[in-house]
Amino acid sequence: MLIFSDWFDQVWKRPPNEIEAESGKPDPDRERIAALAGEMAAALDRFEAMLAGRDHLMGEGFSAADCAAFPFLKYALFRDPADDELFHRILDEYQQLRDTHPRLADWIRRVNERPWA
Repeated sequence: MLIFSDWFDQVWKRPPNEIEAESGKPDPDRERIAALAGEMAAALDRFEAMLAGRDHLMGEGFSAADCAAFPFLKYALFRDPADDELFHRILDEYQQLRDTHPRLADWIRRVNERPWA
């Protein structure tokens, strides 16, 4: 769990954060943004693989890994159109599930249905 949390915070979050920073520049480097977007897309494959044969990221039970990843990965499936925060738009735009990540889409729906009190 600690390794996943460290990876998520230090590795997974880097591309969307850097895209946001690059997008805020007067003349954004589109090639750099595209490369970072590619890293985000590749990460979707990792999450899809993690969900093979189980309902949650670290096994059958809901865990801190699901809590850490869900607020970011949920944008791969849905975003309120009224939400115009740049970071959320980046998560939406560069995490396109299409039909290629069915386990991840199911996980997002399943976690979204949980009570978040």
